[in-house]
Amino acid sequence: MRKNKPHLLAIDFESWIFSEKINKKQLNLKELRKLDNGYSIKTLNYILKTLRKHNQKITFFLVFKLEEIYPGTIKKILADGHEVGWHTHTHTIIKNKKILKKELELSKPLLKKYKVKGFQAPTISFIREGYPVLKKYGFLYSSSLYGNPNVKYN
Repeated sequence: MRKNKPHLLAIDFESWIFSEKINKKQLNLKELRKLDNGYSIKTLNYILKTLRKHNQKITFFLVFKLEEIYPGTIKKILADGHEVGWHTHTHTIIKNKKILKKELELSKPLLKKYKVKGFQAPTISFIREGYPVLKKYGFLYSSSLYGNPNVKYN
């Protein structure tokens, strides 16, 4: 990563296979890999190639389940000098602290291994009571929004 130069662009890197409907089916890794059909890795490779061509570094807010489906995804992004942020483990919308803690526990080994410091919530909307939890897990920042009046959680 370039020292002292902020990233001017961040993307949420996920797959359509993390839709709420598919998450409810609780498919195993083999089934998810088959459903994705390599699309996520092909897309990642294209994005990385384009960024290399233009000598640009960005933050990838990654759904960490992709690392389980395609081992080496995080290393590939970091090897090109980009930052990896956490975009939850399964792209579940964080409606309360219980959901947040469950997602964090699923990703905990990877968060620790890669010293992930940034977070962005699915739908970008986040719960106020989640910030102390993120801090406890070592996050330094969140690019999520708190208090979106258009999002109603029950």
